[in-house]
Formats: sequence, structure tokens, C-alpha cells
Amino acid sequence: MLRSRGGGSLLWSPRGDLLTAGAGIVKVTGRGGFHLVIRQGGDGIWSPDGRRVAFVTTRNKAELLEEIPAQGGRPVGVVPVAVPPGEPLPASPRGPQPDHRRRRLPGNKGLLYWFDPGSADAADGQALYLIKAPGQHPIRVGGTLTGPGCVVVSPPGEFAIVNGLKRYAWQTKTLELCSPATGACAPVRAPGCELTLDPAWSPDGRLLAFAEAPASAAASFFQPVVAPWYAMHTLWILRSPGGAARRSPAAAARPHPSGQPTPTAWFYEAGDALWLVPALGGKPVRVAAPLFPAGKWPTYYGRIDWAQQFAWSAA
Repeated sequence: MLRSRGGGSLLWSPRGDLLTAGAGIVKVTGRGGFHLVIRQGGDGIWSPDGRRVAFVTTRNKAELLEEIPAQGGRPVGVVPVAVPPGEPLPASPRGPQPDHRRRRLPGNKGLLYWFDPGSADAADGQALYLIKAPGQHPIRVGGTLTGPGCVVVSPPGEFAIVNGLKRYAWQTKTLELCSPATGACAPVRAPGCELTLDPAWSPDGRLLAFAEAPASAAASFFQPVVAPWYAMHTLWILRSPGGAARRSPAAAARPHPSGQPTPTAWFYEAGDALWLVPALGGKPVRVAAPLFPAGKWPTYYGRIDWAQQFAWSAA
């Protein structure tokens, strides 16, 4: 096991030969050893082809968003991080900070990043921006939380966000489809729903699964409150773009953002169990249960990272 001593996250390249760590870009050898390819502070995010990594760095007291070749060399793109248009000036002496969590759009269509004015507490979400190329002005897309499933990118480059601030899972959450060309977003509707959340793309980007759920004013987020709320979720499938959402036969669901073994099958979590919908309109099959010890769901303001309990392979 390799740990990041610099406090950053570990992320393998799409090619599986390199990873980013708190120290920079690291190559792992056959016997578990490793050597540093590029020393770079902060977390990095890979391009879809694994040839470049985007880092947020500090140079001469200025924040920069840099793209660096994975095998080493000079930055191929440098973007000064300034206060985006319309954002208030931060009170913190550190100045405006880009959040280190980012999403790369395929085909060099741009980069999504969260903006943190003055390194503020991000529990209630942050402004999400799209920058299409170095030197261009960032486009404000919306305001989202920064955890798993809040922003998902399809292979063709379209992306979906769960727009809405506030830390509680059952408040102000609306799924929106967004254009990589303009950054404009439109809400995804399911009949009679109050909240739409937890999107997941199919591998070809033609289908988008999501959950709908009722809103709640509950202030507690312990399991006796959280479990009934999850039980009221329903699973929907949208044929994108321009299609209508269709309800899945799954009675209750939370689509797992990376859990799709085939273009028509979906993993989801319900009742503390992992389920598989083998095809659109098919009958759900329970794969494994329970996912957590009874009575001990790890909730953060109603949000549960179910995916920490399992991994899947399409092989």
C-alpha cells in the first residue's frame, strides 16, 4: 500500500502506470518501490488520455492552474487563478483559492473546478466554474457540494451537476444537464419529484441514471432518520440528450456513480444492500448485503458513501 505523505490524495492515471500523490507524479516499480517523476505540491487530476496532469500551484504569491506532461517537462498550459466575475472579494489574507477537486472534460473541452473564496468551509458547497482554455474567463456553472456524485462527466464531454447548496442531503438538490460549449445548464425533471440527485452516466454517455427523493426539514442525520429517507428514493433513467426520464422497476435506489458493468445494467444501493438492474425494465437482483454494520451507517448530514464498501470489475 502506498500512502501520500504530503496529505494529498492518490489517483492513478488512466493508463495505470503513474499516480499523483501529495509530492507530485510518482512511478511505481514492479517490486512496490517508487520514484518521483515530477515534484509538485497539491492534488493533481489526469487528462482522459493520461498524458497530462492539472495542478493548482503557488508561484510568486499567485495561484496558478498548470498542466504538466505526465513524463516530465515544462507546463503546457498556465491559467492565473483570479476572482471569477461576480464573486465577492474574500476577506481572508490568503486571497481567493481554487478548490483542489477538479473534473477534466474529454476532448480538451475544458476543466471544471470549485472556487473557494478565502479557503472558507466548504461543507455547504462552493461555486463551480468551467474554464475552456488557458486565458479565457471562467464561466460560473452553478453551486454544488464537492463530494462524490455532485458532478459527473460523460465520455462525450457532457456533464451533469447536482445544483444546490446546503450540507443536508435532503435540501435544495436539483439535477441539471450542462453544455461543455456554453456552461449553461437545464434541470432534469421526474414527475412529482422534489429532489433529483446522485447522477451516473452509462459508458457511452447516452443514458443518465439518477435518484429522486422527497425534501425534508429534518435536522438530525442519524440512521433512524436517514434510513427511511433513503427508502423513499426511486431510480430513474434518462436517455440523453433530449429524452424523457423513465422510472426503473427498482423500488428504492441510489445509483452508484461508477457502478455500471454494461451499457444497460446498473448497480444501486437500497436497504443497506447492493443491487443490480440487468437491463432497462429488468427485475433487480440483490448482489450483496449488508454494506455496513447494523445501526452504524456512517452518515454526514444524511449523505452516505456507499461505494467505500465495494468495488467492481467489468472483466
